[in-house]
Amino acid sequence: MMPPKKQAGSHSRIWLWSIALSVVIAVAGPAVTSAANDVADRLAACQDEAAKATRRLEDCSRVIDDTSVDSEIRVEAMLVRGTVLESLGESQAAVAQYTAAIALDGSNAIAYFNRANVLDQIGQTERALVDYDKAIALDPHDPDFYANRGQVLLETEQVERAIEDFSRALSIGPNELAVLLARAAALEKLARKDGAIADYRKVLSLEPGNSDAKDGLIRLGEK
Repeated sequence: MMPPKKQAGSHSRIWLWSIALSVVIAVAGPAVTSAANDVADRLAACQDEAAKATRRLEDCSRVIDDTSVDSEIRVEAMLVRGTVLESLGESQAAVAQYTAAIALDGSNAIAYFNRANVLDQIGQTERALVDYDKAIALDPHDPDFYANRGQVLLETEQVERAIEDFSRALSIGPNELAVLLARAAALEKLARKDGAIADYRKVLSLEPGNSDAKDGLIRLGEK
């Protein structure tokens, strides 16, 4: 079992920009406050997961196309718009949206990460690995970056490197079940029985009914 892809887009960045806009609204004069309120409303509509996808695309575009809006807020809208496009199966359009975000802010790790996820999904694994490398270089503390790169490495038979990435992810988030299962499967593939057993057992210590871990132990002759 491979670790699932991280949901593209970052709610933490959305939350941070909501706070930033709130600060602007609180301290600015009436004219600036009105403009900031309008941007905040448009960004909130863009982010509204309960709204229809087509409406969200329109609302995100309104933020993106307004060049008077702070570039980092526009990048945030691009990231959200990319996730909506992904949800609609518009992979190439999502890649283009993340590419536009990178063009506007080449230091945005989430933009590279999101693009890597889509590139992997459409079979462009080499390009995906390049983007995962870039995301990690920009933010080496996000366990999902290592976990997803590890998944691609495992898919391309680079098992040793995959294990290294899964281990890095687990050094940051030690109780991630999907990553533990992925590392166990990789270790099992290399006939490293003891390590695989240890990971499967840790999964069961966290989730006693996990069928993947139980099946793994059975394959390895353990109960």
